Amino acid sequence: MTETARPLVTVVVASYNHRNYIEKTLQSLISQDYRPLELLVIDDGSTDGSGELLESLQDKYGVRLIRRENGGLVSVINMGIREARGDFVAFHASDDESLPGRIVGQVSVLGRHPRAAFVSGNVAFVTEKGRSRGTLLKVTGEERELGFDDLFLHRAQVSSVASMYRASALREMGKIDESYRS
Repeated sequence: MTETARPLVTVVVASYNHRNYIEKTLQSLISQDYRPLELLVIDDGSTDGSGELLESLQDKYGVRLIRRENGGLVSVINMGIREARGDFVAFHASDDESLPGRIVGQVSVLGRHPRAAFVSGNVAFVTEKGRSRGTLLKVTGEERELGFDDLFLHRAQVSSVASMYRASALREMGKIDESYRS
């Protein structure tokens, strides 16, 4: 598959007061081995200088930056869905890093499973000093299909920051109620 035939992936980075982490986050995303890739950073009213730092990093990392007053994470997600140009959308926190191969792997799974609305991976927790604090899931490496009961009866754990969604499924779902503030 040629690069021009590959689907566009938008990574929506929700940024709020993570000045000390945001550049490392962007480095982990720009070093992914998948193109075409849109990096959409939504700064949600940061007060620690994150917004100014992001403005200075836009060209270096090819970021499309939206700065706005604080509205909360759910409103950032709604804006990200609305603004994303990609066929697939991944959400990312501004203090997280994606391991190499994340995006190409998730696009590959969605390509093999055209009826799947999303794919999810594992999350590793680390301290500020880089020490491991474990993982969210006991990963077997197997692909498996999850249904409504698996997700909503808590038979499976899924992390939104380790997931990639079909943009069409997100838009079909509609706007998330913004009264659910995190």
